[in-house]
Amino acid sequence: MLEPILAYFRTGPDRPRIVGGPGAIERLYARKRLSVFLSVTLGYGLFYTTRINFSVVKKPLLDAGILSATEMGLVGSALLFVYSFGKLFNGFLADRCNIARFMSTALLLSALVNVALGFNTLFVVFLALWALNGWFQSIGSAPSVVALSHWFGRKERGTRYGIWSASHSIGEGITFAGTALLVSAWGWRWGFWGPGLVCLLAALVLYHTIADRPQTLGLPPIAEYKNEPAAELGGSIGAFQRQVVKHPGVWMLACANAFLSVARYGMSNWGPLYLSVAKDYSGPPPGRCWPSTRWRRSPGR
Repeated sequence: MLEPILAYFRTGPDRPRIVGGPGAIERLYARKRLSVFLSVTLGYGLFYTTRINFSVVKKPLLDAGILSATEMGLVGSALLFVYSFGKLFNGFLADRCNIARFMSTALLLSALVNVALGFNTLFVVFLALWALNGWFQSIGSAPSVVALSHWFGRKERGTRYGIWSASHSIGEGITFAGTALLVSAWGWRWGFWGPGLVCLLAALVLYHTIADRPQTLGLPPIAEYKNEPAAELGGSIGAFQRQVVKHPGVWMLACANAFLSVARYGMSNWGPLYLSVAKDYSGPPPGRCWPSTRWRRSPGR
């Protein structure tokens, strides 16, 4: 039972080098590199639409009496706790996986969880499904980084990684604007259904646009293609991963990122609800496009 699943996600075997001369390799490499880069950047941004959307629907859920503020805090915490452990575990798996299948399946399952939540009104179900969503969400970033390392040379990765990092903001922007419009027009359920349906389609696209390692397509590894020295893996991927885990700098960066995330997720998870409840913010005035240059307060405030 487990072996077919592992075989599906395992990276493919190296294929014989394609024939046709350097020109054929150059064209295929250029096409795949662009496809992979755009896919992981936009694809990981869409992961956020099925994670941050809970922040947008908090006020409607509170007004409808479906969840209390305390219950919403527990639901959100469940995702973050599972997400943190999942990133560690799935990061190790990503080095061994077919990136296209691993990332697209995670987005597909996260989308299905969101669609299911649109039909739910029970706290226990919210808690369980949102925690499960945390696991699927934790898969998104590691395959993206691994894909960049497979398809871009050492001198390129810093720039590509910097651009890819904008995917976080792209996803949050789409969520706070697009999902908010869906919720204001059709209710809180569309805060889950809308992102879920979009990501169902996006997952199918990512399956075809993200590529596995270059060697699985008959291409040379990126180090050879860019005339760079090959990385020394210490004998195996597992040995290299152990070297990384033992490096104190990795843990220092991890702790620094954890403290940054406290402020970051505090704003993104509770900022919309704070603006709605404490500041009476209810969106742009009628007939005016988002974003508005001024807040609309309720009468008498």
